[in-house]
Amino acid sequence: MNRFSFIINRLVSFQIRFCRWMLLILGLSMTVLILFQVFFRFVVYVPFPWSEECARYLMIWMGMLGSVIALEKQRHIGVTFLVERLPPGLESAAHVVVQAGMAVFLSVLCWQGIRFAGFNADQASPALEISMLIPFSAIPAGSAMMILVILDGLLNRFVSPATTCNKSENLAAGCSRD
Repeated sequence: MNRFSFIINRLVSFQIRFCRWMLLILGLSMTVLILFQVFFRFVVYVPFPWSEECARYLMIWMGMLGSVIALEKQRHIGVTFLVERLPPGLESAAHVVVQAGMAVFLSVLCWQGIRFAGFNADQASPALEISMLIPFSAIPAGSAMMILVILDGLLNRFVSPATTCNKSENLAAGCSRD
């Protein structure tokens, strides 16, 4: 079980780094795109017809990837009024039930997102003329990544972290965790 927990932990660490880099790239791209759009619309008087649509799709991806990071850092909004008033043992059980409920919800969202993206894959966007599979894939991708974050959190709660390896030991054997 420690090895499985180690693998999930490494996968989540990688996806968090990936999401951070993608958020940086998408945010900069959206900022530059909108600045150019404003300049060309109000100074040159030749607007880009596709810039608003592109910015909208970039924002959708930013929202889903940002949700992964927010969930990992426990920054999503939550109502903890009742849970905080429970005894310590019940509070822990309630936390597990809430996490499991979130995983079920995200699983349904991921499955329906895959179906929706596949259904609209043949449709082209109006201005960019790209497959609508690209913007609609943000929902299942973000949901799947959030499920991994929840799984990692639950494993960290129940599986004791392994001890740190010596440099001579194989990290892939699952003997160390970040």
